[in-house]
Amino acid sequence: MDRSGLIERVGQVETACADAGADASSVAAALVAVREIDGWLASRKAVLVGRLQQVSSFPEATIAETDRTSIGAATKSTERSETLAATPKLADALGDGAITAGHVDAVTRTSKGLDPGQRQELLERADALVAVAAAGTVDEFRRRLALEAKRLQ
Repeated sequence: MDRSGLIERVGQVETACADAGADASSVAAALVAVREIDGWLASRKAVLVGRLQQVSSFPEATIAETDRTSIGAATKSTERSETLAATPKLADALGDGAITAGHVDAVTRTSKGLDPGQRQELLERADALVAVAAAGTVDEFRRRLALEAKRLQ
């Protein structure tokens, strides 16, 4: 999503929030815009986390401090960044707001149970399943990934 698309979505959210009489379809459209903004933010955070990993021996400490969260939550950010680096089509879809960070996290979690060769193959398959992720919920995508992992095993 480019800057103008981001600004458009923010405006849509602000308009719906300011309109106490907004109808259901306007509110739903604004919620979609929020999801798309969230995806864009998650993709940008992943890029920044990746850059931090290149210059810091313990990036999780910086992430935990800046996010005001735990090392465990910061580790999730580094894992998400690594998954997105290995799946460029999913990274683009997240940046466009077509999928959510939850879709990416499903890939990360599913890949953890595989050996390195299987993990790489799953990442390649997941990257080819962008349309499936974009059309479905996180749970639906997680189930599809589980099937792919089972086939690999």
